[in-house]
Amino acid sequence: MATKDLDGASSSEAKGWLAKVPPLPEWPGSRPSSEVLVVKPRLPDEVEALFAEAAALVAARPRRNTRLQVLEEEMQRHGAARKIALAWKERALQRQQRAAGVVQKHFRGLHGRRHFQAEKRKQCACRLQRWWRKKRFYLAWFRTHMLRKCAVKLQSWHRGNKAREEVKQQQRSARKIQAHWRWHRLWQAYLRYRERERQRQRAARQIQASARSFLSVQELQRRKQIQRHGAASMVQKHFRGWCSWRRFQKGKQAACRLQRWWRKKRLYLAWRRLRKSAVKLQSWLRGKQVRDEVKQQQRSARKIQAHWRWHRLWQAYLRYREREQQRQRAARQIQASARSFLSVQELQRRKQAAAKARGPPVTSDSAVPGVQTAPTVSNHNAEPPRSVLNGFCAHLCSPLVSLEGKVRARRTGVHPKGMGLGCVVFGDGPLPHFPEGRYFEVRIEEVAQDFPDGLNLGVALKLPMARPKEPYATCEEALVGCDREDLEAIDWSPVDLEVGDVVGILVTKQGVMQLIVNGILEVFSIDGLPDQDLFPLVELMGNTVAVPWAHHFFVVID
Repeated sequence: MATKDLDGASSSEAKGWLAKVPPLPEWPGSRPSSEVLVVKPRLPDEVEALFAEAAALVAARPRRNTRLQVLEEEMQRHGAARKIALAWKERALQRQQRAAGVVQKHFRGLHGRRHFQAEKRKQCACRLQRWWRKKRFYLAWFRTHMLRKCAVKLQSWHRGNKAREEVKQQQRSARKIQAHWRWHRLWQAYLRYRERERQRQRAARQIQASARSFLSVQELQRRKQIQRHGAASMVQKHFRGWCSWRRFQKGKQAACRLQRWWRKKRLYLAWRRLRKSAVKLQSWLRGKQVRDEVKQQQRSARKIQAHWRWHRLWQAYLRYREREQQRQRAARQIQASARSFLSVQELQRRKQAAAKARGPPVTSDSAVPGVQTAPTVSNHNAEPPRSVLNGFCAHLCSPLVSLEGKVRARRTGVHPKGMGLGCVVFGDGPLPHFPEGRYFEVRIEEVAQDFPDGLNLGVALKLPMARPKEPYATCEEALVGCDREDLEAIDWSPVDLEVGDVVGILVTKQGVMQLIVNGILEVFSIDGLPDQDLFPLVELMGNTVAVPWAHHFFVVID
């Protein structure tokens, strides 16, 4: 056997032993394995110290027999190997423990992230629900606000248009009055002018008559003179008279010409002024008529455009409403199917639990499939069991309602006072108790059209002893859905119920009666109900014709 040095001779065995060591796991956040440098694992400090001490002892001891030296080296090597193996086992155990801690940490982190994501999704769903309810309320408020704003604008426009028409009518009346007044003033001026002219003519005629009278006197005197003085004086007189007459005639003709020219000039100027005023009035009136026609055409065009835009908006709103109604109907059908399936599952689970609790059930011909039945009692001397709600009560049913197997009620008659009055049916037992409260529900199976009211649901504090002649004469009840003056009004109408809708009444442990439609809480109607047995009450009014009894299950409302 050849001697081997502890530092260099056993390098091949160390390489083979290192190849059998499994690789270390990759820690989270570390670099990929392709980027990690491959290095020899560092030995523990105790092993390094033992190797150093052994090397020092070997170097310090004198060389003895080769065989003894080899044996000592073998013993030292085996002891060092055992120590190294123990150290490596301890290190592998520590590595496994660290790996287990890392796995547990990752698994807990994954579980925490999943829980956080689930909580986050739930918060997101609640936030989306809050946003959608806020959005729906805002749309309703915005539609009402816009309608009110449009009404105010239309009223203001109509009042403004009416005021403008009144102002325009007053302006037209004022212009007409001004035109008549100006014409009256012009006519009065013309009458005054004509009177002055007539006075001047009368004065001229008087002057002429006086002149002629004076001339006639002179002529008479001349004739006397002529007769006295002879033919010469008469000739002179006639000649002078003729000359004066010619001068008078020429002056008269000149005066008449001047008068005619002046009168013609004045009348021409007045006619020009009247013509100019008439042309202005005609041009203004024709322009006013054209402007009024253009404004009327513009108003008509605006009105047509407004009606057309409103028609397009209304058509778009109708299409949107139809799509929304289709979506809501589809959602209600899906919810009704899901609730029906869940109700069947819940009922089967409750029946199985009840069967396990009370033992094998007793068969009965009067039991209705899918409805709760009373538990059997083996001891005949024990107290009789409490009645359980199985359906509608036949002996308290109104004569205007027919029952089919105690689980389906249908209106068959008409009350003399109105459609649906007196069509009341009661349950045959008190409401069942659930962890959330007392609850029952019915499903809409048949509806009618063109009625102002619909289904009424409620609870009665006690059942009447016999069939009542009037619907509410012998029991104290609390109803939801009707418009009676003696009941509390709520913000919900049963007119919009459709076939397949599920309507239920929940009376909480605090005595508050709540209305639930298709699994959605609609209203808090009445509070302060006593903590005692309550009996279901159904009234088939208006558009609701037939309802079947639904299974007694309860859906938790968010």
